[in-house]
Amino acid sequence: METISEITSPPLKILLIEDNLGDERMARELLAEAERSAFEVRTASRVNDGIEMMATERFDAVLLDLHLPDSFGLLIIQLVQVPSEPADIFC
Repeated sequence: METISEITSPPLKILLIEDNLGDERMARELLAEAERSAFEVRTASRVNDGIEMMATERFDAVLLDLHLPDSFGLLIIQLVQVPSEPADIFC
């Protein structure tokens, strides 16, 4: 049974930046099992693709792999931070 907050709350928009399909699938499964299951998940397999998506869409949170083909480590966090539209970033 849905609660009032689940009915009235819009889904959280999450950007998942992950190049490993198995890890992407696992993240989606964990989100599906969450108590709040109203998520809209968009994916990018490279940092540059994620940055392009963030330029045109607003995300509530970013789930971020710190070892990607086009960047790695804390540099990724600096690349994806958008000062005008901050999102919570989880590594």
